Amino acid sequence: AAELARSLTAFGRRGVEQDREELFDFDETVAQIVQVVGRGLRLKLEIKTDLACSARIRSRPGMLQQVLYNLLINARDAVGERGCLTIRTRRAQVNGEDRVELVVADDGVGMSEEVRDRVFTPYFTTKGDSGTGLGLAKVHYLLHQNRGTIRVDSRPGEGTTFVISLPVVPKSSV
Repeated sequence: AAELARSLTAFGRRGVEQDREELFDFDETVAQIVQVVGRGLRLKLEIKTDLACSARIRSRPGMLQQVLYNLLINARDAVGERGCLTIRTRRAQVNGEDRVELVVADDGVGMSEEVRDRVFTPYFTTKGDSGTGLGLAKVHYLLHQNRGTIRVDSRPGEGTTFVISLPVVPKSSV
């Protein structure tokens, strides 16, 4: 836990002011977060990455770290000791806007429609006493604050896929 805290603190030092947005390379940042968080959580599952969006985004420091941290914890819990987690980035056009998408997919237990419909609801948890029900609600809130969206696709026994979308900063704005 101490190593994870040190790593996240060092990684998050890019800006001390939480309200100030920064410009950063999306693929590079995702790769760094996956490495730091995966090591800190001692994830035993196989992690495959395909980072290919080649884009820059603007957001508040720590937002992407918190989002990925929560998604990786949920994937770890869904997959258990053995399983696979795939993390991909890509560019997409959404309503005529250039966006980056981060896809986090696991081959875990999946979710029923009832659970899937409530997954972003604050204090809703399937983890009993070990969960607070705040992780995915926080993810949803952080993305909304950064002009992003999140959607989930999951079925029992088929794993879960989260797709995060954030606006790209045009090269002319850099």
